[in-house]
Amino acid sequence: MIEPRELLAGILCGGFVAGMLALGDPFRVRLVGAVGIVVAVAGVLCYRHRKIWLESSGTAEALAVVLLLVVPLFGIHSSLGIGSGVGLTLVWLMIGFGGALWGVGCEMAVTDSSG
Repeated sequence: MIEPRELLAGILCGGFVAGMLALGDPFRVRLVGAVGIVVAVAGVLCYRHRKIWLESSGTAEALAVVLLLVVPLFGIHSSLGIGSGVGLTLVWLMIGFGGALWGVGCEMAVTDSSG
């Protein structure tokens, strides 16, 4: 069951990112909506399992930061031939998707070990 704080974290994360991206180009409504939903799910799951992140080793934290932040920022760039607004939206989609997958992995590990 989702606790109110987890839900609030997801709504704030997803709403902030979607609102920020929608200001740039309001015509990408479906893409921005999808990004908002993915980031909201990532916010809920990452807030729920924040203790796992705080208790992890330095190597795991560094790897997660590289995968969540560095890869999207360098993987989606202006040489791809897409507009800067769409590129920024895709970067946020990758960051949100990576965070959501991290949270899903934590959820599966916690469920597996407790069941």
